[in-house]
Amino acid sequence: MLAPAVSGAGHLVAPIPLIKTGSANNKGMAMSTFLWILFSVLYVTALIVLGLATLRKGHYVLFFVGIFFPLLWIFGALMGPTPQAAEAA
Repeated sequence: MLAPAVSGAGHLVAPIPLIKTGSANNKGMAMSTFLWILFSVLYVTALIVLGLATLRKGHYVLFFVGIFFPLLWIFGALMGPTPQAAEAA
C-alpha cells in the first residue's frame, strides 16, 4: 500500500512554539525605547545648538558641510569667529 500524498513541505519541519515574553522582558524593551528617544533628542538638540553657534561665528562652509558630517559643527562652534563675524558683533 502506498503512503498518502502530502502536498507542500509542511510535514518536513517541526512547528516552533511561540515564546511567551514575561513582564521583565517588556520592561527592558520599554527602557531601551526610552533611552533611544532620550539620546536622540539630546543629539538633535546638541546639533542644533552647535550648528547655530557655527553660523553665528561666521563659519558658513563648516555649517553646510556639517549637515553631512556633524563633527564639523563641533569644530566650528569651538573655533574663534571670523573677522567679519567679530566685526559685526
